[in-house]
Amino acid sequence: MQPKTIDAYSRAIRRIGEHFQGHLDNLSQEQLVDYFGLTKRSQAAMALQGDFKLITTGTPIENHLGELWNLFHFINPGLLGSLKKFNERYAQAIENNKDHNTQQRLKKLLRPFILRRLKNDVLQELPAKTEITIHVELSQEERTFYEAMRRNAVQAMQTAQAEGQHAGQQHLKVLAEIMKLRRTCCHPKLVMEDSPLSSAKLQAF
Repeated sequence: MQPKTIDAYSRAIRRIGEHFQGHLDNLSQEQLVDYFGLTKRSQAAMALQGDFKLITTGTPIENHLGELWNLFHFINPGLLGSLKKFNERYAQAIENNKDHNTQQRLKKLLRPFILRRLKNDVLQELPAKTEITIHVELSQEERTFYEAMRRNAVQAMQTAQAEGQHAGQQHLKVLAEIMKLRRTCCHPKLVMEDSPLSSAKLQAF
């Protein structure tokens, strides 16, 4: 049996520069081949030399069609030509002019290489969702720490109001303080890296 690789981006980065070959390279995160080979993880992905390459993703395009070109540059180099040619032939017409005919030509070209499955298509195959709720009480030390953080949050909001910050700034400040309190409940080190306190949540598991 030929070796197969199903890789996460962190491991792919560590393998950059290796002469790695196999039968199947399956990248589970399309961001590996984003940024046109400029990032370390993109370079690591492009360096893989599998005989058959596969990308699994729920969001093949997030911002622009250049991302689509980059994905196919990994799994089927040359199919869409160079990035410059792709932009001239497809991207500019579709993104700038909303050219339906060009969009259909690109769709027809890529159709043999894309397998799309919607949630409704596989819903019958999925097991029933199981939810388990575990209530965890903060330790006394964590409660004391949380109360100190809560008082700091109140003080920060009072200061923002006294300084005359407009409503939008104060709203963002409130959200930031709420998130900080949430992280405090998860683990004190998330808001104070050198905190000696442990997490009751981690101890529960």
